[in-house]
Amino acid sequence: MPLKGTKILNHHNNKRSRHKMPASKVLVVGSGAIGLRTSLELLRKKVSVILRSPRSPIDPSVCSQGAGGLWMPFHCDDPRTDRWAKETLDELYPLGKDTSKSLVELVPTLALHSENRGPTTADFVIKDKTSGKEGSSQLPSWASDARLNFQHMTTEMLWWQNSVNRLKIPSEKELLAAGYNYAWFFIPPIVDCPRMLETMLEEVKSKGADVNVETGVE
Repeated sequence: MPLKGTKILNHHNNKRSRHKMPASKVLVVGSGAIGLRTSLELLRKKVSVILRSPRSPIDPSVCSQGAGGLWMPFHCDDPRTDRWAKETLDELYPLGKDTSKSLVELVPTLALHSENRGPTTADFVIKDKTSGKEGSSQLPSWASDARLNFQHMTTEMLWWQNSVNRLKIPSEKELLAAGYNYAWFFIPPIVDCPRMLETMLEEVKSKGADVNVETGVE
């Protein structure tokens, strides 16, 4: 039975709970990454939060403890995906640059491809001399973000640059034999999920939320 004056908000909020007047108090069920972030967003908007979960977010059995934490947008037909990815990068990147904290680290990352997924000569040839339009690159929009130091290269170029990057990767011959002819190299943030969950829980508590993540009851 919900507490009097409390709105129930779960991770799969349905249409019936949308478009209503803002609640003065919200019950959040679950203390993983989604539950904690939901709680923080509500608290930042001055909404009182009751957080309940049968397990602490720092319990090893919690799913979010094993989350990969690597920032890397993926293909999604929802046009909002790139905007969400940029908002997440805007929040995580400064934490990665701050060497006094260990919640986020900036790590060299490789995505190997068998086919060319970047610009070719044709992409830079003017197709319509009248309008001045050029070919369109196959690179994702986030690749243009200077913070990521994104590079599209052949496997040969990858190994040539690896004399500087010193990544522990298979040899050029092994990569080519496996069918990997191209690579994306970039430096995104990766989150230390256990530490981040603990930090988020402490922030939720410090902002005055009613928290029980041991038994999940009052």
